[in-house]
Amino acid sequence: LAELVGRFCAQAFPGPFPRVEVRYRGEVAGRSTVILTNLLLKGLLEPMVDEPVTQINSSAIAQSRGIVVVESQVRGEDDDGGITLEGPEGVRVGAVLTSGGIRLRDVEGFRVDIAPSPYMLLCHHIDKPGIIGRTGTVLGEDGINIAGMQVGRERIGGESVMLMQLDDRVATSTLRRIVEVAGIVSARPIDLTGLVGEG
Repeated sequence: LAELVGRFCAQAFPGPFPRVEVRYRGEVAGRSTVILTNLLLKGLLEPMVDEPVTQINSSAIAQSRGIVVVESQVRGEDDDGGITLEGPEGVRVGAVLTSGGIRLRDVEGFRVDIAPSPYMLLCHHIDKPGIIGRTGTVLGEDGINIAGMQVGRERIGGESVMLMQLDDRVATSTLRRIVEVAGIVSARPIDLTGLVGEG
């Protein structure tokens, strides 16, 4: 869970990350979280640096890059163990470990509830009719199947996020076509292979 949150954040919100806050809640709060934070930093740093990142050296690499890491713990917020990673300018990813597995619950403050998959696509868009359908059409035309999807929004017609579980990696050419869909603000592929199994 910790490493997955870090890797998701690194791909959803390309850095730099001068400061990150890691918030633990539920059953993990009150316990030592050193290993979890090191794994989270491993996931966060691996896509950004050329050198090998491990659970052992991730904290030192973060420190060498001037990344300030702040931890906090909240007990009794829910029955599931959860981790939220927050950074500057709205960067935020939250996930919980339930009896059914990992669930992504928070992306940039938008409420979602979806299991991570090896290949995902995160789109920021304006909430209006037709955008989801047109995005799905682009993926379908390029032979990419959507296994599941969640949309998070604050209000009708406002900014929203669309998070998709995909069966295959999204090509750069496909991303370019998706960004050209009217109302799509950004589209970022998320690769979690090795951290979650095939659906």
